[in-house]
Amino acid sequence: VYKLVQALTPEFGVMSYESRNTTLNSKLLTLNSYLDLVAIGTIADSVPLTGENRVLAASGLNELNSRNCRTGIHALMEAAGINNGIELKSRTLSYTIIPRINAAGRLGDASEVVELFLTTDAAKAKGIAAFLGTRNKDRQRVEEEVYKSAVSMIDAGNPGSAIVLYSPAWHQGVLGIVASRLVEEFYRPAFVFSVDGAAAKGSARSIPPFHIYKGLAECAGLLLAFGGHSQAAGVKILTENLPAFTKQINSIVERDLNDDALTPVLEIDAAIDLFEVTFNLVRELGMLEPFGSSNEAPLLGVKGIEAVDPRVVGNSHLKMRLKQKSLSMDTIGFNMSELLEKIEGSYTLDAAFVPCINEWNGSRILQLNLKAVRPST
Repeated sequence: VYKLVQALTPEFGVMSYESRNTTLNSKLLTLNSYLDLVAIGTIADSVPLTGENRVLAASGLNELNSRNCRTGIHALMEAAGINNGIELKSRTLSYTIIPRINAAGRLGDASEVVELFLTTDAAKAKGIAAFLGTRNKDRQRVEEEVYKSAVSMIDAGNPGSAIVLYSPAWHQGVLGIVASRLVEEFYRPAFVFSVDGAAAKGSARSIPPFHIYKGLAECAGLLLAFGGHSQAAGVKILTENLPAFTKQINSIVERDLNDDALTPVLEIDAAIDLFEVTFNLVRELGMLEPFGSSNEAPLLGVKGIEAVDPRVVGNSHLKMRLKQKSLSMDTIGFNMSELLEKIEGSYTLDAAFVPCINEWNGSRILQLNLKAVRPST
């Protein structure tokens, strides 16, 4: 929409920011005032953050960080505990603002979000933001229930080449998130359906080596409708065809992918020592922001370190300090609690992480955002 408006008003594209013409400047400011929404939409939709997308997202983040954004987004920030001292980055949006925006539509009607973006009434915006926060907690609860139910249906030792699961008890609004979590845990293409009588609707997520839309196209004779791209899709199917679809999509994945392709791989950008992680390093890496699809945060690795006081926090997150010689550093592994037993039995570890700065209650500390860990060989 932003690009359409820009195309329909070509004078904006050639006008200098230093223009002394106040009338033109007011028009330019009107167009730029939508950059906060452009940044949120670009990051929320996981489009490649390269080229013009990166420029627009970065410009929008600048607007957000200057707090030069609309009333409703201000209210969302306050509801999420993002005060004026916290710098908004793409990751912050992904884990705080965007889930609140999406929650209403996932569980019902998204019209409240439209009202939030349109209103200039601070009190009304605050009320809607609080409502969205509650809806997001509801979404998290529903998502966790569906995810646990789905995992209970999978043979962890032999999940198959593709994961196809379905139930009439599952809420359709969280199927995409659950499919993504299954892909992350089992590294298989995942198809998750909510059954409603004679038909089932589902979401599909894939792994990089498998083009999920092409796979679905080969199953078109069994499907009522499908659409998507290489890594994600939506599907509608007759309930009676689900067993046949399960068999056919597994056969296609087995044909196209060997065991190596079904083994997850992390590409480490640099091997370092722990003492090299400093505030200055995080600042320098931050110059590559905004991070996201096709411009991932640099992944660093360290070998032969010690885990100090590993424990589970928030039900599913792995919390500990990693120690190398006399230096130790705070570490968090989101949704990695299942690794606790492996860590507790190991003398030294290898770890892959993204260094960041954790800002909480006015304090700033270096923290390692853990992406993978294994016992040292």
